[in-house]
Amino acid sequence: MGRRRWGRSAVVVAVAGVIAASVSCSLLIGGFKECTTDGDCAGRASDAGGGAFNYICGAGNYCLPIDKRCVILGPKTGDAWVWGAIMPKTLATGLPHQWGPSWESAIDLVVNELNSRIGIHNKPVRVYSCDSQSSTTAASELADYLVNTVKVPVIISDGSGDTIAESRITIPNNVLLVAGAATSPELTSLPDTPPGGGTVGLVWRTTPSDALQAPIIARQILDGGSAPPKVFVFYRNDAFGQGLSTLFLGSYPTTLPDGGPARSSAFVDPTDLSTVNPALVSAEAFRPEVMVVIGFPAELVAIVNGAASHPGLASASWFFTQNAKFPALFSQVDAGAIQGSRGTSPSAGYDNSGPSIFFRQKFEQTYGVPFNSVVDLSNVYDAAMLVAIATEYSITKDGAPNGIRMAEAFTKVSTDGGMGVDLTPINFTTATSELNAGREIDIEGASGHLNFNNAPGEAPADYDVWKIIGNNFVTQYTVAP
Repeated sequence: MGRRRWGRSAVVVAVAGVIAASVSCSLLIGGFKECTTDGDCAGRASDAGGGAFNYICGAGNYCLPIDKRCVILGPKTGDAWVWGAIMPKTLATGLPHQWGPSWESAIDLVVNELNSRIGIHNKPVRVYSCDSQSSTTAASELADYLVNTVKVPVIISDGSGDTIAESRITIPNNVLLVAGAATSPELTSLPDTPPGGGTVGLVWRTTPSDALQAPIIARQILDGGSAPPKVFVFYRNDAFGQGLSTLFLGSYPTTLPDGGPARSSAFVDPTDLSTVNPALVSAEAFRPEVMVVIGFPAELVAIVNGAASHPGLASASWFFTQNAKFPALFSQVDAGAIQGSRGTSPSAGYDNSGPSIFFRQKFEQTYGVPFNSVVDLSNVYDAAMLVAIATEYSITKDGAPNGIRMAEAFTKVSTDGGMGVDLTPINFTTATSELNAGREIDIEGASGHLNFNNAPGEAPADYDVWKIIGNNFVTQYTVAP
């Protein structure tokens, strides 16, 4: 009984202390401000880990702890231009994500290359890079944190689901959102013009829409044959999986010459892998000749490994999309079961392209990961380089970067007749000088030709058709959409 009364008294005292502190602060003329820049908070440390710079100067000019899901790329102290980045770097299990850490490294490479020169307008770039764990809820929370607390003018995003979730925060706040791994057709028609008016959208992506990839997959499976192979599609039940599977099925013949069905499908819930076996049961009953997997690594591994328990699927071949390209695939499945399997993915660039040569060599030397084992890696690099160009353009126009002006820069980099510029750090000054002189440019990215359609904020791209040989994804040829 005494203990209970003591606890309640402590609460009353604590509340009274907070109220008194609030009243005393409110009596200060002009209010209390403990910081004006992040550097004012640099002497503080929190349990966010990683050293002394764990606080930022946030809303209301108070030192606020950095979100534990975020790390800093670039200098931790001093004045800097600030970007945000959101991508899945860990899985819900705590293990590293199959792609996210490498995507972060691609951004890190750009930041380090620029900062080792003169930065942007003689000031370095700092990126708050945050881990969504493939949760659209977390992606939305982090977007709100980056926009309203860190006050970034731009966020570099990853896949379709995260990007769509983040856009609900970024667009109303006039923040530019640039996705390096989003392919859902839903983004093409996403309303993204600034709420105060304007014609330039605030959501852009350096990956092509799956509306282009779907018919390519169909053509590869048909392979010029007179009769279509029976196809079963396993698709991830989200914006990416639903969109690409619907488009593929719409591009594939409906019936066989004998009148039977040529295609069937089943979804897999990425949050509940117990849905994999019912999908395999459906596939076995259909007796396909080709099985297409449109899913992320976790469900792809579960589907491939689970198929071994369904003898009726033993003679079927696999066809994968870009999401099969992750370094750990060959250690997580029976490599023999997928030998010779084919797949498609947005082009990783061209062997003789200046930006491709620079990025591939620099990335592999710096981070020790084969560039072709991570999907959309060169696209994320291109996104970061374009954000750098847009940052410089906006600073020149307005004195500081803002999302609307940065989006404007994206409309000026794919102009026929403009100076051709390789998207590399060494050519950064050439690109920005042309734009600052009022001349538009025509960039070549590490991922290939980035000829943006300015209305939806996306560029078409060629596609690599590859085959699994040994423990490698070997590009067979590249095709136009």
